[in-house]
Amino acid sequence: MYALRALSLADDVLSELFNTLRAAVMISQGIRKNVHLIISFENEGFTIIFDSSKLKRVSPDDSSLSGVFAKIFAAAKVGKKTPHWGVTLRYQGFFQALKDYSADVKTFYESKNSVDIRKLVIRGRHRRFVFAVFLQNEWCNEEREYLVQLGFKPLRPSRKLIKPSQLITLVNNELDQRGF
Repeated sequence: MYALRALSLADDVLSELFNTLRAAVMISQGIRKNVHLIISFENEGFTIIFDSSKLKRVSPDDSSLSGVFAKIFAAAKVGKKTPHWGVTLRYQGFFQALKDYSADVKTFYESKNSVDIRKLVIRGRHRRFVFAVFLQNEWCNEEREYLVQLGFKPLRPSRKLIKPSQLITLVNNELDQRGF
């Protein structure tokens, strides 16, 4: 599962949302199974949850994704909870959504000064994970502390600070190589 936090729904964010959805949920011309993507808009007051096992009628092209996101944003304005197959809207913040999903799961947050993903050792029965990324900024100290309280560990998928969609692609590649 991937969790993406954005402060607001600015125009420059939409193309990265498309890319993030593609990176997290799509593989070749299909959809990855058992992946959740949480996208939270803090200033807008809602969180989008994509469940790939229920997601239907979504293609990787921009026009298809634009239509899906248009339905989501229209539903958010009127308080609707299920705007599309496999998409749920929650009217709660990012950290509450993470709290709901992080029980009995390996949890990580993106941090440039931490363990390289290639050196990460994942032991035990945990075959599920959560990777949290902040779209428009880096985590502030309070947010990092709260993530640590929730059990999240810092993880560095890349030496450079890159876009969330690229980070998710790197994490997917590493997990695919490990057989997750």
